[in-house]
Order: sequence, then C-alpha cells, then structure tokens
Amino acid sequence: MAAEPFTTDFKVYLMDLAAAAGGVADAASAADAQTLAHPRPLLHPYSEVAAVAAGILEESALPQHMGYQRQAALYCRQELSKLLRYYHETIGQLKSREESTTDADRRRRLAAKIQATLAEKERRSVDLIERYRVHASARLDSAAVRIMPKVRARLQVQHMRETLHQDVFYNLASSSIEPIACPVCHRRSAVMYPANTMAKPPENLETDFVCPRHVD
Repeated sequence: MAAEPFTTDFKVYLMDLAAAAGGVADAASAADAQTLAHPRPLLHPYSEVAAVAAGILEESALPQHMGYQRQAALYCRQELSKLLRYYHETIGQLKSREESTTDADRRRRLAAKIQATLAEKERRSVDLIERYRVHASARLDSAAVRIMPKVRARLQVQHMRETLHQDVFYNLASSSIEPIACPVCHRRSAVMYPANTMAKPPENLETDFVCPRHVD
C-alpha cells in the first residue's frame, strides 16, 4: 500500500510534443503490456484497511463461487429432469387406470393417489433444488499493510504556448518511476498522451494526460 510522499521535488521539462509524437505512438503497444490493475487509494486511518481487504476478498472469492454454482445448477437440472419424467409417467399411468375403471370406489382411491403423487412430486422437486443450492462464506483473517515511501515530482511539459502538468512518483524501494494512473480508466501506463488529443474528453477532467486507450 502506498504512503504519502515524504519528499517533493519540482522540475520543469521542455519537450517538443510534435517531434516526440512518433516515439510516443511506437511505445503505445508496449504501454498496454505494462498496464497494471486499478490503483488502490491511500487509506487513513488504518481501520479502513480491513473494509477494503474484505472487499478484495469478496471480489476474489466470487468467481469461484459462481463456478461452483453453475456446476451445481447443471447437476440439478439433470436430476430434476429425471425426477419430473418419472412422475409424469407415474401420474399418466394412474390417470389411465382411473379413466378405464367403472368402479366408483376405485376411481376415488385412484384420484386420491394422483393428488398424493402430485404433492410428493412438488415436495421432492423442492428438496432436490435445495440440495444443490450452493452456500458460501468468506472470512478475512488478517490484512497486511505495506508502507512504501515515494518521491513525487511534478512535471511541466511545455509546447509552444501550452503548458501541461503531470505528477510522477519515484519508488525508493524499487528504484524506479511508477507507471502513471490514467484519470479516466484508472489503469496504470508507462506512456501517456495529452488529454486534448482525445476525440471526446470527459467533462470536468482535471488532469492533462490520459493513457493510450483513450486516444484514437
């Protein structure tokens, strides 16, 4: 988990964006390969860590639970099909016997048996569906917090009369500059494009750069 930057450095970089456009375009595919997951926000106080970790746990467990649920539903449909077919044939035989007899008492007994069989069919169907229902629970035992100090540098990219700004972070633990989080999709990328190159920039976009995914 990232911590607040403890050092702030301010630098001004002069760059000809027109001359650099070719190199940026060539690096777009490489940036996609380096795209990372949605960055997690910094949490204060640490009591919020448990809630975020529990959410991550649920996101991780849900696909496996859905897989078990699909498999159980398949088995349930197969067994339910056999059960309904059995009762369909049984009730059909009872109705046939009821219609063919002329004995009033026998007809009453067969009618009662048909109703009992229908009730049994309903009960066993409900029991079968419940037996294949998947119940799952996940519990968070612990959550680890990593604090990694960083150096934040605010870049100024100047081209003709336009000045663009972008914050970058130097990770002291890995001795490298971290990929930048895109303000639109929140994915990280090693290459960024000026936001004004987007066909339809989002309203109230407060940053000057976006990742290659949003540039035509």
